[in-house]
Amino acid sequence: MAKKSHTQPVAYDVSAGKRYAAIPKAITDCANYRKLTTDAKALLLDSASLFNGKNNGDISLAIKLMEPLGWNKRRLMRARRELEYYGFITIARQGGSHKPTLYALAWINIHHCCGKLEVPSTKAPACTYLEEKSKYVPPGRKPSIQPETMRILNTVEIPEWAA
Repeated sequence: MAKKSHTQPVAYDVSAGKRYAAIPKAITDCANYRKLTTDAKALLLDSASLFNGKNNGDISLAIKLMEPLGWNKRRLMRARRELEYYGFITIARQGGSHKPTLYALAWINIHHCCGKLEVPSTKAPACTYLEEKSKYVPPGRKPSIQPETMRILNTVEIPEWAA
């Protein structure tokens, strides 16, 4: 009997012939996953459910496809940017000119997808989510004051005439 290769996550239940979303435990154990917002975790699960076993790199997170799953444009964009920042998804083809942006899941190798991707297919997953990053700050939002800055502000003496 031939030995099974477990390099690629299975996207089908062999016994029942049904698809399922496979998210490895290594993802939920990594530091970047713990920093994700609830929306980003939900989008990670929804994007994993779009994977069919041979379309990594051909996953579209367009609002027209995601709206039936309960997403609105603002929440979707915010969660998508966060997943990109932490490396859970990568852009496989930049959208534009009536073509959607296509994404690849970082824990699965990228497939050929009929040559429509801007990145080459890979034999191994990128695993970019393992590189620990600082907390994600959405664009347009000012980062909070760091504790060190607060300590300095609190230790500055106020002149008597200003009190």
